[in-house]
Amino acid sequence: MTAERLQKLIAAAGIASRRSAERMIAEGRVTVDGEVVNVPGVRADPALHDIRVDGARLRKLGKPRRYVILNKPIGHLTTRSDPGRRSTVMDLLPHSFRSLVPVGRLDGNSSGLVLLTDDGELAQRVTHPRYRLPKTYYATVRGLPEEDVLERAQRGVRVDGEGLRLDQVEVIARFPHRAESKRRARLRVTLRGGRNREIRRVLSVLGHPVLELHRTRIGCLADTGLTPGGWRKLRGEEVDELRELIRRCAGEPAAPAPPAGSKPAAPAVQPPAAAFVVAIDGPAGSGKTSVARAVAERFGFAYFNTGASVRAVALAAMRQDLDLDEGPSLRTLAFRVILDPEGRVFLDGEDVSEAVRAPEVSAGASRVAVHPELREVLVERWRQFAAGGGVVEGRDIGTVVFPDAPVKVFLDARPEVRAQRRSSDEGDRDVGAVQSELRHRDHTDSGRAVAPLRRAQDAHHLDTSDLTLEETVARVAELVETARSRSRN
Repeated sequence: MTAERLQKLIAAAGIASRRSAERMIAEGRVTVDGEVVNVPGVRADPALHDIRVDGARLRKLGKPRRYVILNKPIGHLTTRSDPGRRSTVMDLLPHSFRSLVPVGRLDGNSSGLVLLTDDGELAQRVTHPRYRLPKTYYATVRGLPEEDVLERAQRGVRVDGEGLRLDQVEVIARFPHRAESKRRARLRVTLRGGRNREIRRVLSVLGHPVLELHRTRIGCLADTGLTPGGWRKLRGEEVDELRELIRRCAGEPAAPAPPAGSKPAAPAVQPPAAAFVVAIDGPAGSGKTSVARAVAERFGFAYFNTGASVRAVALAAMRQDLDLDEGPSLRTLAFRVILDPEGRVFLDGEDVSEAVRAPEVSAGASRVAVHPELREVLVERWRQFAAGGGVVEGRDIGTVVFPDAPVKVFLDARPEVRAQRRSSDEGDRDVGAVQSELRHRDHTDSGRAVAPLRRAQDAHHLDTSDLTLEETVARVAELVETARSRSRN
């Protein structure tokens, strides 16, 4: 083969990433024909030269290492095969990835992020407790744990003679209920070690059994944008960033500066910039959908109608004859709904974008939207769908879903104007009846305990009563241009 740069040869052999290989070279750990090479960029040919890393010869090049992250659904085992022929994470990947190995374990009743690779060195560093790589989980537990319980979980408990502890745990939502058996809490848990079923065992012994467990992060890797069962390959810079984070977590010293005159090392990997989100909120009939679609088209942005996903849940419940006032039973329906960047909504793979616009479905959406259990799932999914940015419309986008959005707009209009618009959208229904429905819906949306309809303090208020669609879009577009110019400077 022709001569290649040493860092490329080392990476291709699966010993380390290119950045790590550059550090090895700078540390004097690489030799060519017995001579130490500490300047990146030197070329060599393994067929002609004796290349060694830490004294071990680079005898042959393996295939480049592969790295995949996957959002594991409940019911799949985190293993390559199962004697009982149960479903595994490998069943979710193409056959060409069958050689990859899941890193660590996530039990069958848990869901979330799983890393798979054929890089044994990285896998060992991700899972070994000495490297203290943080993993983040969301757990739904029975009951409402008090602060002293959380402190005990972090101090540590003994379970079956084994010392277990959670590095960090906090309550992010409480779901009180008049029946004690139905009280629930949502926790965010961070582990830096991770023994077998540690979260479940700790919380169970403290009187709060885990009902649902989902892993969202492994170090700097997140499940953002991955629907259940979805997967993607990691980019080279993501793998390098993970390696660098592991090094810092383990307290390993930084690589020494390269010798004078050598080529400067590659710059540190910077975290990706926050996605550019345009958050458009407002009551029904204020023009959100028309304006959001037009703004998205004008700038080539993705467009997500969050209200459509709420209506899709209501539609699913109606089709199954479920009680719209029973929040826990509606929660799982949210996972069957997908928003695409074109503004469409799918229910079990069926495009229901038109079906959800029926008046009875809209009325049902107001009833299901008040349930905190459902809202929590939907908010997380909206953030996943719009992880790459875009125009997102709804009723709490600027206040709850994307509170840091660079552009927030709250559209409104006089009640009679909103009723006339909604009447036209729904086949010229009686304007008086529509206005009565909107008045009731405004009262429900504004008065609900979870994520009520209100204008974010930093949102631009825009009354569209006397504006044409083109005028409204132009004003929002001006806000977008200003925010984009500010972000570039």
